[in-house]
Amino acid sequence: MTCPSCDQPVKPGDPACPACGFCLEMAAARFGAVPRHGVYVTDTTQLMDSLTRGQHQSLERYLMFFERKFPQCRFSVFFTHLLPGRSIRELTFNLFNRCQFSAFEAKVARNFSLLLVVDTGSRDACLMTGYGLEPLLSTEDLEGILAAGRPAMDKRRYHEGVKACLDTTIKLLAQRHTEAAK
Repeated sequence: MTCPSCDQPVKPGDPACPACGFCLEMAAARFGAVPRHGVYVTDTTQLMDSLTRGQHQSLERYLMFFERKFPQCRFSVFFTHLLPGRSIRELTFNLFNRCQFSAFEAKVARNFSLLLVVDTGSRDACLMTGYGLEPLLSTEDLEGILAAGRPAMDKRRYHEGVKACLDTTIKLLAQRHTEAAK
């Protein structure tokens, strides 16, 4: 894992970044109370401008399909509108660690969750994985997954963008599974 604040390496179980001292408590203080959220799709934007109701339901069905395909994994999507000067990487870290998108017992090396946070204001996005997926999905893989969804998200077609991210993740995980089986 890399620190969401300074991008330096952090070992699993380290209470804080050894380079800058960033920790979950700092993220909690920066972002406040945990917002209401769903297991699969959450839209906290004031105008609910991210998805129509049909798109929200369609994404939830697709995320459940993902979970059936990879039962040990859960992929969640969180739409927000960040205030200027706030870091999407720090917010993603905060949500990932405080919102319990994964099963309670899925900690450290057993956490195979993915969280995609989309800032509808800047149209920026961040994808974070649990420690259990880090050996399978590199930082470059995560950047490639986001790149697959970026063209649609840049045009505010978030539904298409998230599906492109999911499709790319499915292909990568299937590929890694095949490679591991050899």
